[in-house]
Order: sequence, then structure tokens, then C-alpha cells
Amino acid sequence: MKFCEKLQRLRKEKGLSQEQLADMLDVSRQSVSKWESGSTYPEMDKLIMLCKIFNVTLDDFTNDDVTDQTIKEKNKSTFNGVLYLFLDMISKTVDMFKNMNKKDLSKCITEMLIVFILLMFCSIPFNYVDNLVRNIFINFGDKTFSILFSIWTFLSSVIYLVLFVLIFVYIFKTRYLDKFELSENKEVLKEMTNSKEENEKQIVVTEKRGSGFLLFDVIGKIFNFFVKFCLFFVAIPMIFVFFAFVFLGVVAFILLFKGVFYPGVFIGLLGCIILSYVIMKICISFLFDLKLHLARLFGVFIGGIVICSVGGALMGFELAEMQFINEVPSEFNKSVQNYTIPFNDKMYLSNFYFHYGWNLSYEIDDNLTDQVQISVFLYDRFIDVKMEEKNGEIYFVTNDVSMGIKEITDVLLDNLRMKTLYDYSKLYQSDIIIKSSYQNIEKIKNNTSEKLREFETNEKLKMYERYEKRIDELERENEDLRDYIDEADEKILDLEEKFREIKDVMP
Repeated sequence: MKFCEKLQRLRKEKGLSQEQLADMLDVSRQSVSKWESGSTYPEMDKLIMLCKIFNVTLDDFTNDDVTDQTIKEKNKSTFNGVLYLFLDMISKTVDMFKNMNKKDLSKCITEMLIVFILLMFCSIPFNYVDNLVRNIFINFGDKTFSILFSIWTFLSSVIYLVLFVLIFVYIFKTRYLDKFELSENKEVLKEMTNSKEENEKQIVVTEKRGSGFLLFDVIGKIFNFFVKFCLFFVAIPMIFVFFAFVFLGVVAFILLFKGVFYPGVFIGLLGCIILSYVIMKICISFLFDLKLHLARLFGVFIGGIVICSVGGALMGFELAEMQFINEVPSEFNKSVQNYTIPFNDKMYLSNFYFHYGWNLSYEIDDNLTDQVQISVFLYDRFIDVKMEEKNGEIYFVTNDVSMGIKEITDVLLDNLRMKTLYDYSKLYQSDIIIKSSYQNIEKIKNNTSEKLREFETNEKLKMYERYEKRIDELERENEDLRDYIDEADEKILDLEEKFREIKDVMP
């Protein structure tokens, strides 16, 4: 690749016009144009300045045999490259403040403070939009409103913070740092043109300036390690999150062919996939110093936020249209299991702590003086409950029934097509009704309460026994430690006695 082609490409990558580059080199724009056309060649001092500006070596810049890939490798947007730019910007800021007089320094601080205040006032439009979104989301119900508005507040805060930092840094850089760098380059150029010896010395100075302060290099390495260490623990879960969203997206896509289509869910998952991919890409790129197109990724990230916002808004409307019924689907019917057992005075219920969803009730029938009727209402396609009685003890045995996945899926898909959801947890609930005379029921209740108190008392006794046993173990360990300490004290006394004897013998 020829020198003129390299110069033109590097200038465009740097974002400089021919006139700006000419000002930095203290030459005319026509000279830069001639260099890029290949009609003329810059002088050595100008070549050195160009190498410093574009951060390349003289050999890479002037040797036509060096390919374009060599220069590209030096300008990769890796984490180390971004870190170098960040530290280089801090280094230049420190240099600029050192070389500024009090008047220019106060002017810089005042202007940037004004910019900071103006950017703070830019939050007013964001707050106005937040209020508009709040008025929209508040119509979706309390739970839906709190979820959607929290998501929107987080996204708008992130966008505002990113824009705030970017605008502030851009204004500071273009208003001060670029001008300082331009004036510094001109001074370096004047010093280099004085003599060849000063020219060689200036090359060394230029190389040292390009490398930054040693303090910043050390801070950069520590910061680099710390960030990569933290990113490692962020990247691992983000990989799983990304594939989880991809899996959910594939499921949503498959449901399209089943007639179940919720645009908000589909668009929201697409936005989540994009955001998780960007975060995962940034983490992996920083960890392994891979090439990173920050501008492109930032655009994709903003696009993902917009898609998530649109999906969230559509999901709000879809949730508002969704009907929630506090019952089970009509496709499932309850069955009943009836048991009749003779009554005795010791009868009680042994299932003191009933399973979740068990509803126990009593019914009085004075005609049942010698019998107890027990009815169990349940959805036998999901749960099986059997009553057993032994020596007056009544207990229930439950087993989950493995209903066909296809049958459950078909019912759920039909409900989703109708935009209706039921309380499916009730399918695992059972209603138990005990029917007998009033005296028999009271006797059963009293016996059950007494057994419950007895059970709790036994449990407390067992707990106390375990504590006492542990206390005894600790006391024995304590005694062993005391014996060990006594033995150690005796050994110390023996050693001290021997030491005194040896000391008395020594001259």
C-alpha cells in the first residue's frame, strides 16, 4: 500500500479534514492534498509529526511493502485501546491544566460548569416524557403500572446518563483538548526544526509523551485487571441470559404456527435478545481484547432499548386485554371420593399440617351418630388423595398424577388464543368434608387438638434433648481443651527450669 493511500485513509479514520491536518503540521492545505495525491512527499520533520498524530511507526508509514493490515492491527478498538484513549485523555487534561494560566483555567472551569448546568436542565424534557408515559401506564392497573413504569424509568435514566456523559466529554474535547493538542504539536514542530540534534531529542520526547505517564500506566494495568475480573462474573451469567432469551424467542416463534401471537411479547423478547447480545459482546471483547466497534454497538444498544420499550408498551395493552379468571378451566371437572367409617371416641385427624390447597370443613348430620362420612373433592387427573383409618387415626395419602403433556399444552394454548388465563394452581387443590353428628365432630376436633399439642410437645422435647446433647458434647470438648492447656503449661514450666539450669552452668 502506497504512502499517499495510507495517509488519506488514516486521516479519514482520525476524522480530520485536509485543512485541520495542515494546521496541525503548520503547512498549507494544498501541501496535504499533494501528499495524498502522490505528487510530492513530506519532509522528515513532517513525517515524524504524522507518525505521532496517527500513532504509527515511521517504517509502517513509509514502507510500501507493509500492508494495510499492519496499521489496522495498531488501531483496533480493543479494551486496551479504549483504556489507552481514556488514560491518554486524562494525561492530556493534566498537561493542559499544568500549562494553563490562572485566567484560562478559571475560564475553562466556568465554561464547563455552565455546560454541566445546561445539560442538567436537559433532564426537563425527559421528566416531561416520563409524566406522559406515567399517565399512559397508569390505566393498566396497579401491578402492571408499577412494572412497566419501573422498566421505562430505568431505560430513560440510562439513555439520559449516556447522552449526558458523551455530550459533556465531546464539548470538553473539541473546545479545549483538541486546541491544546494542536498548539502543542506546533511547538514540537518548531523545536524539531531548530537542529538535527534537537530533532533527535524531540523524537525521544515525543515517544515518551505518546506512552503516557508511568503512574497512569500502572493505574491502567490495575484498572484493566480489576475490570476484567469483574466482567468475568458478569459475562458468565449474561451468556446464559442470552441463550435463555433466544430459547424463549424460539418458543414464541413456534407458537406463531399454533395460532398464539402476542406482538408485545415477541418484540420484547427480540429487544432483550439484542440487549443481552450487546452486553455479552462487550464483556467478551473486553476480556479477550477483541476488536470492538463501539459506535456500532452503541447504535445497536439504543435500538434494543427502543425495541424493548415498544414491546413493553404493547405488552401493557395486551395485559389490559387479558382476562384473568379465579377458577379452573371448564375442560376439567372435579370428582368425589366418599368414605364411610364407624365412629369411636379416640378418632382424630393425624395430618396436622395439611398440604397446600387442602380445604377442610365439617358438616353436621345428627342422624350419623355411629358413623362418619368423609367426602374428598379433587381433580383426579392431577392429584390423587386416599383416606385411610387405623385405630381411630384418620390420615390422607396424596400422590400427583402425571397428566399428559400434550393435553395440558392443548388446554393452555386454547386459553392463550382466547386471551384468557385461569388459576391453574387450583387443579392441585382438594376439598375434604367430614360429616357426622355434632357430638362426634366436637369429639374429633378435641382429639385432633390434643394430639396436635402432644405432637408439638414431643417435638419441643426432642429439640431440647438435641440441645442438651450438644451442650454435653461442647462441655466435654471444653474439658479436653483444659487438660491440653494444663499439659502445655507443665511443659512450659519444665522447659523454663531446664533453661535456668543451662544458664547457671554457662560461664
